[in-house]
Amino acid sequence: MSNPIDVPAVSTSGTANLDQHPRAVVTREKILLESARVFDASGYSAASLSAIIATSYLTKGAVFYHFPSKEAIAQHLVQGWSLAVATAFSAAAATGESATTQLRTAFTALANSVEGDQTIRAGMKLTLDPSIEGAHESHRSWIDTTSDLVDQGIESGAIRDTAASHRLAWNLCAGFTGAVHSVEILREDLDLATRTSDMLSSYLTNATPTAHDRGLA
Repeated sequence: MSNPIDVPAVSTSGTANLDQHPRAVVTREKILLESARVFDASGYSAASLSAIIATSYLTKGAVFYHFPSKEAIAQHLVQGWSLAVATAFSAAAATGESATTQLRTAFTALANSVEGDQTIRAGMKLTLDPSIEGAHESHRSWIDTTSDLVDQGIESGAIRDTAASHRLAWNLCAGFTGAVHSVEILREDLDLATRTSDMLSSYLTNATPTAHDRGLA
């Protein structure tokens, strides 16, 4: 199976023992949270270090102590999204359920993560920014991981072996990404998890073998 967190490690300019100091950990997390807030609202290209520190009581020195550049912060957030993908699919696999059920479980978990954690939401969006080194690999790996599960479903008979099914992984990831952006813009009552469930039902209903496909009709 493809590794959903195959993103190059991000180097920082901090000390080797940085994580051992509670205050440093708090500062680092604050930098990531404030950066995610700005990236999420303005996009990576429009975001500036000044905007990140404007309302956070952080200093440029503190930011550069932990991260050598704006891109390094973005790469770290991308890694957070990749870890969320790995966790969601691993937890789904551990259930031992059918591939279609695992897809529902994994994407529902991702919807909850994106909706509940701004750093994960920003990380997901950043995977589509071509100016961030390594970001696209994270997005591609998510699609590949989804594709692996779809292939398992086809092999087990849980998913129909059709041309549309072989495009299913791409469509699910694209649909999820679109839902994330649309829910934020439209501000409707339905949450991301509900929209994701609707999207999954639409695709998976068409991909599930009928009685005729199984030779039972």
